[in-house]
Amino acid sequence: MKIIGIETSSPVFSIALADDNTMIFEIRRGRRIFGPNRDAGLFDDVRDMLKHYEQSQISAIAISIGPGLFTSLRVGLSLAKGLAISWKKPVVAVNTLDLLGTASSVIPGPLMAVIDAHHNELYAASYKAGSRISDYRLITPEALINTLSGKWTAIGSGSALLAKYHFEGVDINYIESESFLPNAAKVIEIARPRIEQQQYERIDDLEPFYLKRTDAERNRNKTNEI
Repeated sequence: MKIIGIETSSPVFSIALADDNTMIFEIRRGRRIFGPNRDAGLFDDVRDMLKHYEQSQISAIAISIGPGLFTSLRVGLSLAKGLAISWKKPVVAVNTLDLLGTASSVIPGPLMAVIDAHHNELYAASYKAGSRISDYRLITPEALINTLSGKWTAIGSGSALLAKYHFEGVDINYIESESFLPNAAKVIEIARPRIEQQQYERIDDLEPFYLKRTDAERNRNKTNEI
């Protein structure tokens, strides 16, 4: 079973091709913010990667769906949808927080996956022993830490923001290792069981994953800050 993986939620784009549990191809490129080539050469890389394979040899496409950088996610979705439609292949979407949460399989104790959502907010979810143990949340650093006690590990682009806050009774270890960052190989790893069970997405429904606060919630937070 050959699966294409696409990960564009962060400033580093990556694509991969796996044959069952063997990684055949993987490449990572920094996103170019300016200039005409905003896809960082990703489309050319995919074309080169697939030129040695027939359409019939590819089983499915796995794509990271966010949360993350909006424009970058759109690049990945455009690529995944284009391949899915032209090659008539199914797609499985993977939440970026779950990609970060895979680190809980090798890191003991509870882990927080946190992505910077800007405006002093975080996308967050909690994990333990490889499983998610909370809902996906859009939350302020203060509110998040107020829900914690004891020892935790934090991983993701929101760690720098979270590290600015300190509360008694909470001990957080911040990990910045590149080995735990989202990448296309991990996208394939998480998506594979769903592909095997044919739990595919509807192409027309594929959109970046985002959590948004209501205006009432934002206004309530502003009132509390006065």
